Amino acid sequence: KASAALVVKARLATFASKPGIDAEKVATAKQELTELEAMSDFVKRYGEPALALLKARSAELLALHETLVRAEGTGHLHAAPTTQLPS
Repeated sequence: KASAALVVKARLATFASKPGIDAEKVATAKQELTELEAMSDFVKRYGEPALALLKARSAELLALHETLVRAEGTGHLHAAPTTQLPS
């Protein structure tokens, strides 16, 4: 979700620099961003302390995710892993 949110934020920044962008596209992107950043389901399942830990390490986790995506070459990590992660 975090990497998708970054993509949507970049899209919104691009929209801001182009005066002729359709208002519907901007509204759709803002709605997508709101949904991507919503963490209520996570909090219900794991609690506020877990969310605080996640936020504190979000940059590290995103970097790890991007490294794994590049290593796997799949564009996302939903495929079965082909490499063994160190324990």
